[in-house]
Amino acid sequence: MGAFGLRTARGRARAAAPPPALWCDLAFRGDHARDGQVDPAWREAFEEFPQRFMVGTDTFTPERWHYIGPHADWTRQWLADLPRPLAERLAWRNGDALLRGAPAA
Repeated sequence: MGAFGLRTARGRARAAAPPPALWCDLAFRGDHARDGQVDPAWREAFEEFPQRFMVGTDTFTPERWHYIGPHADWTRQWLADLPRPLAERLAWRNGDALLRGAPAA
């Protein structure tokens, strides 16, 4: 979504609102959390559209594989700052629903 100029949490949340099949992964992002704390604007977007966001990572080239471990650790830290049901949605439930072709209820 960044390619469309939607670089802020609020912009992404607004873009997530209209079509029910729009999903947003958080790969290549680092602005949604710092020091294990979710950014307030991102928290608001996650809470408003809990079914639209999911954790992501991108390993489009083997040179990036060494980032997977640190990225997973960082992700676990900020997910722990969210209520467990919301964290689970972002961590895996939404991705599971997407791959199954089911709406994330």
